Amino acid sequence: MPAVPRLLPQRPQAVLVPSTSIALAEFSSVQGQAAEQFLCLPLCCACFSRVACLPGCCGSQTSSCALPTLPTWQLWTPGSMFCCPRSSHACTTREGTSSVCRWKMNMGATTPVTMDTCGTCWAPSGRCWAARCCSSPRTAREPRSCAAAPCRGSTPPSTSGQVSWGGGVERMGVPPLSCSNPPLCTSPGSNVTEAFGAQRRVEPRGPLVNSEYYTGWLDYWGEAHASTSAAWVARGLEDMLQLGASINMYMFHGGTNFAYWSGADYKGQYKPVTTSYDYDAPLSEAGDPTEKLFAIRTVISKFQPLPVGPMPPATPKYAYGWVGLRKYADLLDVLDVLCPSGPIQSQFPLTFEALKQVHGFVVYHTQLPWDVPDPATLGAPPHSICDRGYVMLQKEYQGTLEWDGQTTLHVTGRAGDSLDILMENMGRISFGANTSDFKGLLGNLSLNSRPLSNWLIYPLAIDTAVQQGWPHTALPKSSSGGRVGPAFYTGSFETPGIAWDTFVKFPGWSKGLLWINGFNLGRFWSCRGPQQTLFVPGSVLHAGRPNNITVLELEGAPPTPLLLFLDRPLYNRTLGCSTMAME
Repeated sequence: MPAVPRLLPQRPQAVLVPSTSIALAEFSSVQGQAAEQFLCLPLCCACFSRVACLPGCCGSQTSSCALPTLPTWQLWTPGSMFCCPRSSHACTTREGTSSVCRWKMNMGATTPVTMDTCGTCWAPSGRCWAARCCSSPRTAREPRSCAAAPCRGSTPPSTSGQVSWGGGVERMGVPPLSCSNPPLCTSPGSNVTEAFGAQRRVEPRGPLVNSEYYTGWLDYWGEAHASTSAAWVARGLEDMLQLGASINMYMFHGGTNFAYWSGADYKGQYKPVTTSYDYDAPLSEAGDPTEKLFAIRTVISKFQPLPVGPMPPATPKYAYGWVGLRKYADLLDVLDVLCPSGPIQSQFPLTFEALKQVHGFVVYHTQLPWDVPDPATLGAPPHSICDRGYVMLQKEYQGTLEWDGQTTLHVTGRAGDSLDILMENMGRISFGANTSDFKGLLGNLSLNSRPLSNWLIYPLAIDTAVQQGWPHTALPKSSSGGRVGPAFYTGSFETPGIAWDTFVKFPGWSKGLLWINGFNLGRFWSCRGPQQTLFVPGSVLHAGRPNNITVLELEGAPPTPLLLFLDRPLYNRTLGCSTMAME
């Protein structure tokens, strides 16, 4: 057989199987080498390569090959047929000068299972294929389990080009965990014996592995802070170690989604993730040991000796206290700084992707085409505000449009009045379906159902300007005294000769971002919660010289703009949106 092109090991990619005469053979050579993957027609011995056509791949017979062009959302998993002369899972005979690949009915222990379109798990059982019906998990964090069902015959089911992975058909070719996908993922409180039993049904031999043991959970804006008891986590860990299992904890160390890296989920609605990824993990967002870490150490000590020596202590924190800020400028008054290349003209709105704006903000500017003496409805088609739009008419803040929230406003004005929408990307969907997550105005904005046109679009490079010292190095800007709408605020403070970790609180503020010394510490959203403080690593601060603060407030600042630096975080509190709230 001629050499087959080597491919890097990877997940099975989306492949459509047009008939049962074609199957995917996927196997790996010895450890450390790459995987060989190709398609094979067993009777005529024509092989289809993932990357190229391979003539003469079965003995001396020569065949021409053409891999069909496939849409990425059509899925097929390996396992229903193996056809590869060098695979341990294939039956191979010699007929003349050609190798003929046949189905192997008594499949090996490492054979993957497939799932049909209705969500049934299929696994080989003796010389037939038996259905294993997926039961619903008790919680959204638990894997589905499989229960044996009667034999369905000597051939695997047809997947018809699509496979359900327990959460609907995936469109992007990367399936989430399902009951047919060992190793397992579990959360504390799961039935460990039942979970590993599901793994053993599809993988009778080999190590027991929990690839994601959830020590906590992430937070979403507007929901309560997620937490899991230390005793619960420790009990689940001990149960798995008693079975001799290997465990990977997710997360072991909390973290921070600095700048724009917080991401989002989609679970019936768009759910942006908070800046903090503390996760209620054994090591906190700031890297400090928690009660949960000591509980885990106690469990591990029952199975093997712990490292000699004391535990590292928590890093020192400092409450630097109150810092006053002042308004520098409204955002619309500094577009020349934030978009130095100037606007892009377009008849209709363009997405962030069309503008090559990876994250952050874009301003869409147009003018009212006619007089609007009576309140008219300004709105957009459903799910076309991605993710939040801050609306200004004649530079006066009118309100906010939101993907799954308010999608219309009532406005009045005169022909020629300026209309600006500052669009914010709140984080891209990073798991499951709906990962084609375009940002910006995805449809035409309309006034009383009449589309608006002739847009000037400003992709903003706020971080570039702030990292270069703006606005602290710029000339003072004369600014209106108004407190509502997108605007920049500045201030500075000095540390008492130290640069320790700290947490900053935003009493009375609404929503925005914070930079200290040019470093983007991420989003705050005090009135939505639950997160009320942002983590400030000591490495960001200067000792012995001023630390420059820049705040972009998007909706409304308090009458007296102050920040409060604390020596501990506040994760689980939601304040009202009143700008009078002070502590």
